[in-house]
Amino acid sequence: MQFDHSYKHTLPPTLPAAVVETTRRVIAERRAAGLAVQFLHEDGRRDEWQFNSLAQRDTFIQRLGGADYAVSAAS
Repeated sequence: MQFDHSYKHTLPPTLPAAVVETTRRVIAERRAAGLAVQFLHEDGRRDEWQFNSLAQRDTFIQRLGGADYAVSAAS
C-alpha cells in the first residue's frame, strides 16, 4: 500500500473556518514529519490517523495486525 497524499479527511461541515484551517495545517505538518498512518479497513475503506510521536505511531502500527497500511514519509 502507498500513502495517498490526496486523501482528504472528512470534517464536520459545521466546523468554523478557522478550525478547519488549523486542522488542515496540523495534518500537513504531521504528514511531513512521518506521523500519519493510512490503513484499510476490512471493507476496503481507507482511513488516516495522525500521531504526536513516533512511539504512538509505532504502537498503532503494531495494533493494526495484518491490515494494509502506509506511513507518510518524513521530509
